[in-house]
Amino acid sequence: MTTIQQPVANGRFLFADGLRGLAALWVVLFHMEEGKHIPFILQALPDWLDRVLFSYGHLGVPIFLVLSGYVMAWTARKTYMHYKSAALFLMRRLSRLSPPYYFSLMFAILFLALKAFQIKNTGILPSISSIVAHMFYVEALFDFKYINSVYWTLWIEIQFYLFFVVVLLLIDCVQTRKTIFPDKRYDVFFALGIVSLLWPAHVLTHAFWPMGFAQFWYCFSAGVMVSWAMAYPSPRRDYLSLGFLGLVLLIGCLRQDLFVMITGITGLLLFVAGKYHYMDKWLSWSWIQFLGMISYSLYLLHNPLTGATANILRKVFSPGLLTDIVVFISTLSISIVVAWVAYKLIELPSIRLSHRFKS
Repeated sequence: MTTIQQPVANGRFLFADGLRGLAALWVVLFHMEEGKHIPFILQALPDWLDRVLFSYGHLGVPIFLVLSGYVMAWTARKTYMHYKSAALFLMRRLSRLSPPYYFSLMFAILFLALKAFQIKNTGILPSISSIVAHMFYVEALFDFKYINSVYWTLWIEIQFYLFFVVVLLLIDCVQTRKTIFPDKRYDVFFALGIVSLLWPAHVLTHAFWPMGFAQFWYCFSAGVMVSWAMAYPSPRRDYLSLGFLGLVLLIGCLRQDLFVMITGITGLLLFVAGKYHYMDKWLSWSWIQFLGMISYSLYLLHNPLTGATANILRKVFSPGLLTDIVVFISTLSISIVVAWVAYKLIELPSIRLSHRFKS
C-alpha cells in the first residue's frame, strides 16, 4: 500500500468536499429537530429514520474535525516551518476563516436584535465584551454564551491550528538542516494522537481550560495521520494510521460513543479513498459538490435563518404535517440560497485573500 492519491479537479479532494457538504447538511437537519421546528414530520417518521436524519445530525461535527486535520496536514506537507512560514501559514488559515465568520457574527446579532425588538426584551442581546471575545474566538475562555451555538467548534479549530503549527515549528527547527523529515513529523503526531485517546477512553475527563482542544485532538489526529500516509507513502505509516483508526473505533464501540465511532469511520473512509483512488469518484455528484462548496457558510448561517423562517411560517399556517413540510422545504432552501450568496460575496474574496499569504 504505497500508492498516493493526488488531489483532483483543480486541486480539490472531491470525496472530502462531498463529506463536508453532507456533514453541513446533517447539522442543519439536527438543528431543525433541536429547535422543534418540524414536530409533525418527526412524529410521522420511524424512530430509526428520525435518529439517522435528524437526531444524530450533531455527528457532522467529528466529520468536520477529521477533515480539518486532513486538509491542514496536506497543506503543510511541503512547508518547512520556521517563524516566518509558520506566521504566514496561520495568517492564510485565519484570512480564509475569519471574514465569513465575522459576517455570520453580524448576521446572528442582527437576528437577535430583531427578536429583541419583537419580544421587547433587550436582555437577549450580547454585551460588547461578548462580541469582542467572539471576534477573537475566545468567548468560551471568558464564559460568554455563544451568540450562535455552532461557534464552539471554531474555538476548537483555532486551537488546533495554533498547536499544529507550534508542534511543526518545534519539529522542523530542531533539525540541523532546513528540510522536512516526514518520519519525525509523523511519529510526533502519532504519539500525540495516542495520548489524545485518553479523553475518548474517559481516562481523562478535563481539558485544562474551557472547551479545550485536547479532548478533541484525536479527531484532528485521525485526519493528520491519514493525510500524511497519503503525502509521505510508506507501509509503516499505512499500518500505524490504520492501527490508530482501529483504536478509535474500538474505543467508540466499547464506550458506545457515536461521536468517537464517526471519527474512526471518517478517517477510514478517507484512507480507503486516498489509497485506492476513489477520492475523485465517491460523492462526486454535482449537488453534493455544491453543498461542499457552500458548507462553511451553510454551517455558520443556517441556525438564525432556520429559527426565524420557521417562526414566521408558523404564524401564517396552522400547525400540522403540511405546515411542517412547508417549514422544512422553506428553511432548507433559504439556508442554502443565503449560504450560496455568502459564499460568492464573502468566502470567495477571503479565499483569494488567503492565497496572498504563501509560506
